[in-house]
Amino acid sequence: MDDPSTHDGRGFAAPVFGCHVVVRRYQLLLASLSDEDYGRVRAGTASVGEHVRHTIEHFTALIDEPRAGVVRYDARPRSRILEEDRRRAIAVLRRVEAQLLRHNRDDLWRPVSVELVPFPNGAPLRSQSSFARELMFVASHGIHHLALIAEILEAHGIGGRVPDHFSFATPARKAAESVGAGG
Repeated sequence: MDDPSTHDGRGFAAPVFGCHVVVRRYQLLLASLSDEDYGRVRAGTASVGEHVRHTIEHFTALIDEPRAGVVRYDARPRSRILEEDRRRAIAVLRRVEAQLLRHNRDDLWRPVSVELVPFPNGAPLRSQSSFARELMFVASHGIHHLALIAEILEAHGIGGRVPDHFSFATPARKAAESVGAGG
């Protein structure tokens, strides 16, 4: 297993840098969209703004954990303004980015409690994790929602603003490139 304290060459711990990359992708995406595009809804699915809000709130649930004592992804506060106001979402993403980059290698192995509700009307379950593991989760979760956003934009004929690799995790992108190159 790779040591998550391995640095990316820029001085950041790899899980922190991975989250930073995902947050930057969101910032770049939002900067390329109009306010109208940000609020578009495809029948039966959420808008770009709703996916962005959801992702931001997962990041902030983890970042705010030291104050709360437990990460509660399911019980996180929801902010409808983030799904309606693209500029506000960009501002919050900048705050998330700044907070992420304050974390150092020592933070990675810090134990965190994670509370989830596994099914509707169920009691919350609590489990131990590490800050590094949860950073990896929110980065992966953010990439998943970027893929959903890319589909929404494509369905509305504005997918060309998103590079093909934008919503891929690095291993998935390398595999796709390999297959595309006949590998």
